[in-house]
Amino acid sequence: IIIVENLELCGTDTVNFLHYLAAGLRDQRVAIIGTGTTALYERHPAFGDGDVPPVKIELGSLTPSEGEDLLRELCKQLGAVPPRQLEHVRTMGGSPRAIYELVRLLLESDCIVREGLMWRVDAKALGAIELPKTYEDLVAARLRVMDTNERRVLEMAAVIGETTWLDAILALERGAVHGPGMDPDGPTLSQIAASGDHSRISVVAAIGKLVEREWLVEPSVSSITGERELRFAYPNLWTIVYKMIDDTRRRGYHATMARWLELHPEGRGPATQEEVARHLALGGEAREAAVRYRRAAEAARANYANERAIRLFDRALACIGDSDLAARIHLWHDLGSVYELIGDFEAALGAFERMLRLSWVAASKTKAAVAFNKMGRVWRRKGDLKLAVEYLERGLELFRGADDQRGIAGSLDDIGKSLQMLGRYDEAYAKITEALARRGKHGDKRAIATSLSRLGDVQVDRGQYESALACYEEALTLRKASGDRWGEVVSQNNLATLAFELGNHADARTGWLLALSQAEGIGALPLSALVLTNLGELAVVEGKLEEARSRLDQALEIIEDVEDRGLEAECSRHLANLEKLQGHTRAARELAERALEVAKKAGLREKEALAYLTLGDVLATNLHDDDIAATGEAAPAAVAYNNAIDVLRNIGNEAALGKALFAFGRYKAECGNVADGKDMLRDALMLFSRLGLQRPVTEIEKLLGTL
Repeated sequence: IIIVENLELCGTDTVNFLHYLAAGLRDQRVAIIGTGTTALYERHPAFGDGDVPPVKIELGSLTPSEGEDLLRELCKQLGAVPPRQLEHVRTMGGSPRAIYELVRLLLESDCIVREGLMWRVDAKALGAIELPKTYEDLVAARLRVMDTNERRVLEMAAVIGETTWLDAILALERGAVHGPGMDPDGPTLSQIAASGDHSRISVVAAIGKLVEREWLVEPSVSSITGERELRFAYPNLWTIVYKMIDDTRRRGYHATMARWLELHPEGRGPATQEEVARHLALGGEAREAAVRYRRAAEAARANYANERAIRLFDRALACIGDSDLAARIHLWHDLGSVYELIGDFEAALGAFERMLRLSWVAASKTKAAVAFNKMGRVWRRKGDLKLAVEYLERGLELFRGADDQRGIAGSLDDIGKSLQMLGRYDEAYAKITEALARRGKHGDKRAIATSLSRLGDVQVDRGQYESALACYEEALTLRKASGDRWGEVVSQNNLATLAFELGNHADARTGWLLALSQAEGIGALPLSALVLTNLGELAVVEGKLEEARSRLDQALEIIEDVEDRGLEAECSRHLANLEKLQGHTRAARELAERALEVAKKAGLREKEALAYLTLGDVLATNLHDDDIAATGEAAPAAVAYNNAIDVLRNIGNEAALGKALFAFGRYKAECGNVADGKDMLRDALMLFSRLGLQRPVTEIEKLLGTL
């Protein structure tokens, strides 16, 4: 049995974890019981919408007579419950917990006096007290009648949190005594010895009373090694006590608590740093809080805990305000980078824009250049290559003005990648090789790996597969050595793509499956979509149509969220091929035209040509259309094929050109224009032979042998 109380107080992560547990344990002999108020559905409207919907049991309030029965049971040591109390209980709304608190208040205010095993009512004290009706008012009344020392210790515990520790309370107690005007290094050793550790004795005694009166409970195992741990008996108790603490005293306690946490061996760990930051922020030390939130955020980012990193960077920004301009620049840079990783491109652009604005205020060329480059990369991911190049060239200009050699190399690299996507391969090759030369053999490994990876992309498009393989393999080695998990996914995908182009489908599948698990492991949605698209294409080629449908649908769902036009064109194209194979010609044509429209709008010349090629393949399924001439030259399919060939010749992508010539030549032969078809097939054969692509060579030779 797993029991979770007060679900309305849980965060989204906890609620999601409960859904995950319920789904994973649905076939096991496990019961999960949760309790919560109606506020649960206000905070988490989707609660219970998982694979295993919960059974909802409404627990209503007690009836007035049931309230009386509960009061009698709680006060059974009395001979009879006074009529005033019975009448009062009937007006309390039927809350069992409030009735419990009423009895505790009567005992702690000496309205009910314990005499051995029996109780008696002090009529005078009972007549003098005003009995609250609500749970919160009853807890407040209990606090007002509490011993001063016990209340101070309870308030210290509330500042520490719902969970607290004896030594933490002791630190607050001693910190309150050791105030301004005293020796900053604490009392002398003789003073400490003379005190007889009175502070510890006093705190321990107060805790004993608080446990006895059910304000606090003591778990059997402490979450901090070597510390005596306590927690509030109910979350609502903690909330009410905390709200009633004087503001000035509360801030002082929070600041002291932050230092106590940080002095522990695990105090510089990311989880503790977040808690330290929370206490510092509540203690009024916002700048110090920002430093700790940033440390915790950087650790979360390094571990690809992306949502947590975003939350912590946001808190750091909120704390730092306008007190540290340089820190804000770095925080917006890091936050934008996380948004870019997970595919939230609009949020990434917003972060980098703020970084750019602050860089202008600081008159920092290099930081402004970084912001321009970052925004250029995002626009490239979104498919606006013209705007991407404009931003990247502006960044390069600023880096040159600052004589920042590393920045210049990075800009050249990014511009080269954009030119490659535009189909300007020679220019891309020149930019990327210049960037690689500037980085040098002993430069930053991650940066060198990026240049090598992009150079490999250019070489693939130019049909230089051996050179591309060498670039990809070296990039993967460098990325593994530098711990670049995102880069490893890119390299694994590149190597699998190259294997697919060379006809080695088994290696391609193995590589892409590995890349997919790695991409999902770091939460990189755009990379996951890319690999799913590639796996979908492979499944189409292998005739595994159900798998293809599943992979491509998953990919398209992500792509539509992240708005990556290049991936949208690719995924739509492969879905068009799938619909064609399943005989759904109209759907296939619509998807091919969607791919073409997206590619044209984004200026993605290679994607445009491939979309024309797919559209030609779809239109070619109808060889007997009345509008098709005997030669097939005027047919819509022929127009699409010709457009594909024109674009591919223009940009110099020989591998894709070979595919287009093969498809168009076969189509011509099937339409009866055998002579022209054979000529086009021979052109494709020459290209594939030069590129060393044996599988299409064999297919063309076989086809030519039948004509």
